[in-house]
Amino acid sequence: MENKTHLEFGPRYEKIESMKTFERLSLPIIPYQVLDEKHFKGEVFEFARKHKLDKIMVRTDGKGKSSPRLLDTPINEETFREIESYFLNGYLVFIAHPGNIYRNMHSANIMVSDDEICIEVVGPGFMAADLNRGNMVPQETLIISIKDFQVTERNVWEEMYHLERKKRLQESDVEELQKHRSYLLEFENYPKLNDRELIVLEDASSKLMAWKKANKKGDFIASMSFIDLGSVEDEQISPAFWDIHEETSAKQAPVNKFYRYEGD
Repeated sequence: MENKTHLEFGPRYEKIESMKTFERLSLPIIPYQVLDEKHFKGEVFEFARKHKLDKIMVRTDGKGKSSPRLLDTPINEETFREIESYFLNGYLVFIAHPGNIYRNMHSANIMVSDDEICIEVVGPGFMAADLNRGNMVPQETLIISIKDFQVTERNVWEEMYHLERKKRLQESDVEELQKHRSYLLEFENYPKLNDRELIVLEDASSKLMAWKKANKKGDFIASMSFIDLGSVEDEQISPAFWDIHEETSAKQAPVNKFYRYEGD
């Protein structure tokens, strides 16, 4: 992100603050850029050229969880009109690599408290948003030791993946799933987190706990996915962190004011 510094955003911009926090912690994020209202069209074209994209994700910030977004939109005049409307309504607007949300291998919420780190995971074809807003039961859970940040407890519920997959397939347009090559059509059984994914989650747990202690933060959740950032010909499953939000079920209020919007 080239056109603003961290200090220019402040606590109002919760989504951008999340992304900047992950950057400072050297945790992987999807490519993104904050747009300038006067020059956004050129910035969109340059971003798309740089990352070889024909579609982008458009997100907005500054007004909490009600902020509108475009998840997978073509680069055309209709999209530009939407972006203009966001600026007119006072939003900060940023664009990002859209990835392929239909091809999330695993998605996870990392819940960090003073004495425990618990990770909830959903499998291929689902998103962390299914945990945050969809009342979905996780299909795998991990407890991470805060002493050495290794897995001390692990549970897998394959039957929950079967149930949720069956339900999602019944509710979805199969042609749409085929169009996006959804993992729901490829994985009938839940694949456990592999060693590479576990290392990513353990490393993130260590960095997030250190950040929590250094900044005297209250309990929080960090959301991420192992997402396909490649093309049809070149699958590229990469970890991407994108959101930090307050754990609203925490018994104690955060020491510092926290990111307050409900996670995506």
